[in-house]
Amino acid sequence: MSEIETRLALLERALADMKHRARNDRQIVSLLETELQLAHREVVGLKARLYSAVAVALALGPLFAWLLELLR
Repeated sequence: MSEIETRLALLERALADMKHRARNDRQIVSLLETELQLAHREVVGLKARLYSAVAVALALGPLFAWLLELLR
């Protein structure tokens, strides 16, 4: 093999390695996007439950105060 052929072979191998790394990076990014979407859905669900609990507490609070006033 001549020096040019050797360098060309090294460059081709480096290019193949870069393509492989790029493919792996795309898969990692895709996985991270999926994980982020799942985490976002969980946060939205938790916020909805929290808002519901606060709404129930605000609705039942005056009722309990009124009942306590009646029991005095």
